[in-house]
Amino acid sequence: MLHNSMHLLRRVNTPFRPIVPRGALFRPIRPIKPINLLSRRNYSSGAGDAVGIDIGYSTCCVAVMEEEGGARVLANPEGFRTTPAVVAWTQDGERLIGVSAKRQAHANPTETFYLTRKLLAKKYDEPEVARLQEKVNYQIVKGKNDIDAAVEVRGKKFNATEIGGILLQYMKGIAESHYGRPVLEVILAVPAHFTDAQRQAIKESGKMAGVQIEQIISEPHAAALAYGLNKSKPGSNILIFDMGGASVDVTVMHNNEGTLEIKSISGNQSLGGDDFDDLIVNNMVADFKKANKGLDPSQEPLAMQRIREAVNNMRIELSASTSSEINLPYIIADATGPKHINTKINRIRLEGMVEPLIQKSMLPVNEALEKAGLTKGDITDLVVIGGMSRMPRLVSVLERFFNKKTNRNINSDETIAMGAALQGSILRGDISEGSIFEELPLSLGLEIFPNINFPMLAKGAAIPSSVTKKFKLADSKQTQYEIRVTQGERLSATDNKVLGQMIVEDIRGDIQGELMIEITFSINVNGILEVTASNPKTGEPSKLMVRTFGSLTRDDVGITVADADIEYSNDLKRLKIRKQAYKAITIMEKALEEATMNGKEAEAEHLRSRIQQLRKVLTDGMKLKQMQDEAFKIHKEYMSAEEKKRRKNAYPGWWTRVVRTRLMGF
Repeated sequence: MLHNSMHLLRRVNTPFRPIVPRGALFRPIRPIKPINLLSRRNYSSGAGDAVGIDIGYSTCCVAVMEEEGGARVLANPEGFRTTPAVVAWTQDGERLIGVSAKRQAHANPTETFYLTRKLLAKKYDEPEVARLQEKVNYQIVKGKNDIDAAVEVRGKKFNATEIGGILLQYMKGIAESHYGRPVLEVILAVPAHFTDAQRQAIKESGKMAGVQIEQIISEPHAAALAYGLNKSKPGSNILIFDMGGASVDVTVMHNNEGTLEIKSISGNQSLGGDDFDDLIVNNMVADFKKANKGLDPSQEPLAMQRIREAVNNMRIELSASTSSEINLPYIIADATGPKHINTKINRIRLEGMVEPLIQKSMLPVNEALEKAGLTKGDITDLVVIGGMSRMPRLVSVLERFFNKKTNRNINSDETIAMGAALQGSILRGDISEGSIFEELPLSLGLEIFPNINFPMLAKGAAIPSSVTKKFKLADSKQTQYEIRVTQGERLSATDNKVLGQMIVEDIRGDIQGELMIEITFSINVNGILEVTASNPKTGEPSKLMVRTFGSLTRDDVGITVADADIEYSNDLKRLKIRKQAYKAITIMEKALEEATMNGKEAEAEHLRSRIQQLRKVLTDGMKLKQMQDEAFKIHKEYMSAEEKKRRKNAYPGWWTRVVRTRLMGF
């Protein structure tokens, strides 16, 4: 018996007598209209362009697929292949993006916004927001709803989703200039640690930018595709070290016969290239204060913006050179006149300053290996990406740790966008590299009614995901129940793929009355679904592990979703008939009990026969017309005079009421 949000499970080796649940079960959600994955896109409309975009913490990049099959990174209007993830508003209200926004930051520090991706799907009072406020010159405020974190420009508030939409629109424009036509769909890369809320927020950014985000792919997967590691030797273990401006992410992947599986994810979202810069800046400010009797440039936003920019350029220069010079005239002034910063620094001194941070960045490496159950000797491929991959000392520490050379034959700032573009080409069938799913391609559910499917994790849910629901069992006396796990978009369980099933036994013990159980669906980053079902008697859960999309292709997904959309109307009619047939069975079983108790065996046998026929409507894979004919046949028979007479004497009026109003709907 089910109430409200609780739904029904099949029990084993007993007559199936569920109660029709209230609420959403018989108001199924119409399947999303599928994108045509079965044929090539209309390239003249821009719907078939394989465009990959990386909106990073510090920089953005866009790549497209060339006719020859390779990924090509596009330059922005200023001629640079990467674009600063910076948006600014000038005093006269002009909006600047990318290079032009960063160029004027020293003169307009409070209305130049950077590192805003850290605010994505964040509430104003979260600790991470407070830490970011210490790093940036602009003010972080409460959003329009007084909950979310946002920035403000002369009274107008923008959240990180809106800033992301501005950046995405700009990068889309670069691709449109290349093609000479609108770009309608893109593949977007995001960090592997992104939550479902952050993924949904970035999708909203896409809508604001006027582009459909066809798929969200994790940055490690994009990097692996860019390096062709899906073609590496089966059984190989890949470690991807990604250190950008604001975070370090470490991912361990395993090549399972050409399918890249994520074994573990680790990282530090408070450690990146900007933290290296902050350390150098703090040292420089301390030296300046010491030399200028406590005069403190950190109190001047304009001065700090100039120092940060100079330090960042110096750190980048020292990746290729052994020494660099910073010369900042008129950085600040006091009563004695203007003060300047003029200093030289060599690579050895720089590496000495940042060595603690380099060692700190190795902690996620050890953690990722431990989570994956591997040793450093098990790693066969080492990939270092992100802006910090250019720092020789960092690369040297990694190579010594693994006793292995890093894979760095692609520009580290461009790797992610290139991999995203490659994934777009895979989706279109232009190249065959195997599929990568970052979102659930098809719904995962349970058979909660004979041949009726209930989705636990809906199509499009982020991977990984987890959901728990409570159920009441159908019968107050049952001692076991069965779980059938389904995959697909059809309303009928038999029209979906059964991934696995298990029986939970000996659930009652001395417990009397109705039992409530809990079922959890948890899918990990590799598409492995763990189903956990409670046992009220023992308290120990039963578990079932199934692979959800081992050999599933995009065409398989497209066909499945398209079939569900085509059959939706008929499925809904079948669902209604099953629902009504079940109600009829419930009443007939009560009549059967009465007939049996009163010794009317002929009536009881006749009812058993009719109940069995109606159960065919519930459980058999009948076509719609067959279901209607079967139900009508029973109805017609019971309208005979003999049956009317027997109904009048034994149980007057019940069958006419059941069949006409509940089964046949008239």
